[in-house]
Amino acid sequence: MGVYDGHWLPVSTPNPNSAPFRSRRSLWLLALAATLPAQAPRLRLGPTTLSGQMNLVWQGYPAFPAAYSGPLSLPAAGEFRNTRVFTLMSATRVSSAWRIHLDLEAANGRPLGGATGLAGIANLDVTRNLVDSLLPSIYLARLYAERHRGGATLRIGRLDLADYFDQNAVLGDDHRQFLNWSTNVQPAWDYAADTRGYTDAVEFSSGAWRLAYALMPRTPNGMRLDWNSSSLMAQRQFAWPGATVRLFAYANHARLGQYDQAATSVDAHHRWLWKQGAGLSLDCRLAPRLRLGARLGTNNDAVEDYANTEAENSASVGLAARAGANRWGAALASNGLSAAHAAYLARGGLGFLLGDGALRYGRETIAEFYWTRPLGAFASWGPDLQWIRNPGYNRDRGPVLVLGWRVHADL
Repeated sequence: MGVYDGHWLPVSTPNPNSAPFRSRRSLWLLALAATLPAQAPRLRLGPTTLSGQMNLVWQGYPAFPAAYSGPLSLPAAGEFRNTRVFTLMSATRVSSAWRIHLDLEAANGRPLGGATGLAGIANLDVTRNLVDSLLPSIYLARLYAERHRGGATLRIGRLDLADYFDQNAVLGDDHRQFLNWSTNVQPAWDYAADTRGYTDAVEFSSGAWRLAYALMPRTPNGMRLDWNSSSLMAQRQFAWPGATVRLFAYANHARLGQYDQAATSVDAHHRWLWKQGAGLSLDCRLAPRLRLGARLGTNNDAVEDYANTEAENSASVGLAARAGANRWGAALASNGLSAAHAAYLARGGLGFLLGDGALRYGRETIAEFYWTRPLGAFASWGPDLQWIRNPGYNRDRGPVLVLGWRVHADL
């Protein structure tokens, strides 16, 4: 669930809905958008630009102390895993104002802990619904029409909302900067997305404002989107020389449960509810080669978390610097739960990411450091180190030390 600025920057079993071009909703939305430029008298296909990239991540952690483990706990015995994501991106001009974007991705590997046991997952690439096989699974990532006119932009089709909302120059690029979910995306933003981080949406921006309407998945963290479940987003950007602040708010409407009404499963308590939240993102230049980034977020977490991760409130701050051709960064993130959510997990409740069978609640805190250096003209590599206290908000487990290595290439 990543960021796109001309490159894919940045979300385990094959899914039949993941085959390329099988997103009927996206194709329908794209066809609707395509009828608009088709009415122009000088419609013609223009040049197509192609680019691509790959991101390879190796991560592991030694055994850590744990008083107990549950069905969705991070395994305490230690693990070593590798993930691989490949992306092919294209943009075709169909008129002076309209372009069609098509991105294909392929992903395989195995996530640490099966991508459960942490609110701040250690590798954002695992949310690509990885396939544990030698050959990666190819799927449609983005397919949308884009229109620019004056200072306004309209996009309609299959999108990743994190490409446009809550962006941050320091905390927002898991292919070149931090790897952890909490240091790349706002954890308290329960944003509309399928398991891989994509949705069918209409996004519009003009000046400092950005708005979106998007579909939510049919089930929590599911692959299938639901026409009856939706999300509304609004963002306002404030910019000064060397600094940018973004304020956003969202409201999701879906079949959700409330943690205080369920014993150990909210599934039997689903009904149509609203879930709202808000966030703030700041990035600023402290020196020519040093930037600061920060985020704050909150939501009404007494209502079930649905599509991003399990968090009621979150805060993160990080530094990114360059020294010659080398880049490094350091960040600290903290995630928290509502009292109702914590009590639900304490009595053995299961979420879509968390479930230790019990819980002695404490804030989940993540410290991360990365260093990268060039590997030829179009690639980079380097280590990543994460220290996670109270994994899954549990003071009876951890801390966990995650060691990683990343290789990234632009093609």
